[in-house]
Amino acid sequence: MATEATIKPWFRPAATSYLLYNASVVDVELGKLSHNMTVSVENGKITSITPAKKALEPKPGFTAVDCSGKYICPGLIDSHVHLIAVPGFDNLAAAFGNPDSVSLLRQPYAVREEIRTGSDFIKIMGSGGVSSPTDKITHLQFTPEEIRTMVECANNAGTYVTAHAYTSKAIRHCIDNGVKGIEHGNFLDAETAAIMVEKGCYLTPTLITYDQMASPKWKGYLPPSETAKNLEVLGAGLKALKTASDAGVTICFGTDLLGPLGAAQTHEFNLRSQVLSSLEVLRSATLNPARMFGRADSLGQIKEGFEADLLILGANPLDDVTILDKPEQYVKAVMKEGRVYKSRWVGIAEDSLAVRLRPAAL
Repeated sequence: MATEATIKPWFRPAATSYLLYNASVVDVELGKLSHNMTVSVENGKITSITPAKKALEPKPGFTAVDCSGKYICPGLIDSHVHLIAVPGFDNLAAAFGNPDSVSLLRQPYAVREEIRTGSDFIKIMGSGGVSSPTDKITHLQFTPEEIRTMVECANNAGTYVTAHAYTSKAIRHCIDNGVKGIEHGNFLDAETAAIMVEKGCYLTPTLITYDQMASPKWKGYLPPSETAKNLEVLGAGLKALKTASDAGVTICFGTDLLGPLGAAQTHEFNLRSQVLSSLEVLRSATLNPARMFGRADSLGQIKEGFEADLLILGANPLDDVTILDKPEQYVKAVMKEGRVYKSRWVGIAEDSLAVRLRPAAL
């Protein structure tokens, strides 16, 4: 007999309720720890955070987990990620979009069409790219009028536009016309960074993708012309990140890794730690993207009423954020919406439904 979950794939039974007690809770907003706390999780939400009592009072229907020596950290957000099944397209030609006749007809309506099909925000190409063969990084891709029109359409739907842009000229071209976020920004200068702060714009650097494409492991991944562009942006990335931080730009965490390079996702923490403090890096993967997405009231922090998206860690990420690049050693459990998708610790079991749904990379 068909179950409700079979007929309605969106239906899921209730997640387990938890009392995570004796934990150290990471406050990414204030940059401090609260020790010996009990975090209650029910129906996928954090329902309370209270000082742990010497003797835990059992609560019917809850699974108690002793988190002594463990740290509860907000779940991590990658703000520039490519999700694709491997091997992807079996017909290479099909991967390159619509025929010209179809593409030309839909271009004037592309933003509204993307929103109608479920996009949460709009991303545009504000400058040339690294892996695109026929343009330069310095090229601008749209007129001011075109950008303003796209921003207007997005704003009409209650969302925003973010733009791929490398140079300060391209960044200014975008943010002067209403764009809210900048992806990459490897050639950001101090003057432009100050304008980003003034306008409340977000920056999502993606350092690891250039690092990986330049590594001996992936030699030949890009053709020669794209390899030269990749080396150019690779050398500038850390400097731009420091410039943005010094100016007070709100920085988000991104990776932009394609296909098999995605295995290096957590290496971004190591790269950023060369010029940013552990707290800055941690905020870039929690609090800041939640604000950019308009989800600051439900994501990015361990707070009452927030989504139970959290990590149970074996060390304090405020002391050394690079522990997040050593998940096998330090990431003891990954919880999303109250379900344990991954556990490397005998103290908490994986959710059987979550295990069937989780990506292999966890």
